[in-house]
Amino acid sequence: MNAVKVKKLLYVFVHLVSPLSYLTISTIWGAFFTTKSTFENISDNLCVMAIYYVLMS
Repeated sequence: MNAVKVKKLLYVFVHLVSPLSYLTISTIWGAFFTTKSTFENISDNLCVMAIYYVLMS
């Protein structure tokens, strides 16, 4: 595996896989294990993802 493929793989993981995994897992967790409404849960998770993207860029 050359350096370009490694960089592309890391980019995809950092910018797509990690945030989408976080959003999916935290939304499911919030739906079944907390008392927050679904709208509040999703909006909180999207705010966390926005902060993550600001820090990563």
